[in-house]
Amino acid sequence: MKVLLAYDDADLLDLLIYALQREGYTTVTAIDGKQVLARSILPPLALEARNRNLVGGDINGGAATLWRLAAPPVTKLNPYATPARGVYLCSASTPPGGGVHGMCGHLAARSALEKGL
Repeated sequence: MKVLLAYDDADLLDLLIYALQREGYTTVTAIDGKQVLARSILPPLALEARNRNLVGGDINGGAATLWRLAAPPVTKLNPYATPARGVYLCSASTPPGGGVHGMCGHLAARSALEKGL
């Protein structure tokens, strides 16, 4: 995995690079905000090419529209449970959606705990 680092303290930056590389990460450094943006911006099609779940570059698993909230693709009492025992979904495509960071996983975990797993 590649990690992009930008920090104005050269000594601390060297320490971060050393620690990350010891753990097996590849590091890339930037000297200012413009350089960070130049290295980290990907257009939607490039995002989709790297990850087929990012259709059109949408990191939330689809547009968060009122229709999607009112009529999800599958209407179930428990949108996290799957037919496979002990397997639960907790991605940005599950309620409440990717805009509420961490809540999909939290709700999936609660669902699993309520089932006694």
